[in-house]
Amino acid sequence: MLLKMGDLAHSADVRASWLKDEVTSLKVEVSDLRKDMDYLKSTDFTSLFESAEAPGVPTSSDMPSATTEDKPMNDLAATELEAETDEEQLNAQEAIIYKDMLDLEEMIVQFVI
Repeated sequence: MLLKMGDLAHSADVRASWLKDEVTSLKVEVSDLRKDMDYLKSTDFTSLFESAEAPGVPTSSDMPSATTEDKPMNDLAATELEAETDEEQLNAQEAIIYKDMLDLEEMIVQFVI
């Protein structure tokens, strides 16, 4: 029984040393990753993007001024729709008036006869 306990203690010591070695190697890797992160944080990537040019894509200074101007299209569409609605309402009113006028003319003609 003592022998088995000694084997267990030895086995636990071996596992602890493996774990210690593993933790030490992980600490080294984490330290290397932190160095890489610090380097990447200190790198100015905007200069890299500014120097990259895509062929066939104009830069902002090459854009014609006509395409950069804002025009409110909603106002134009609303104005056109209002004009169409007004015309439709006028046509409807005229149709009612002329229909009543024809009825009125018939009544006058019948009254005179």
